[in-house]
Amino acid sequence: IMSNSLLAIKASSEANTAEQKRLAERKRNLLVLINQHLIENGYVEAAERLQHESGGVLTKFAAADNIDLTLILSEYESYYEMRFDKKPKLARKLMDGEEPAFKFSKPG
Repeated sequence: IMSNSLLAIKASSEANTAEQKRLAERKRNLLVLINQHLIENGYVEAAERLQHESGGVLTKFAAADNIDLTLILSEYESYYEMRFDKKPKLARKLMDGEEPAFKFSKPG
């Protein structure tokens, strides 16, 4: 018979493991959707690079037939506008001289 404190520790550990699994699945699903979006919009080299950098996980999954990033964004914009009565701000113009948060340099 386990004590209450051991049961609580076990339950907490299992909940943490389930949350980590859920977050990993979300990350994987996002990569799958990004990869699909890149390919559908002609960014084949970027998609190939993403597939390479993802360690092969994208060769094992495909986006579901009824979903893509454009649909998700459209649904989010509709929800946000309905809830807050204004359009969401998804991107902002950089100020003169301001560097992007993520700056990539081309190899070579």
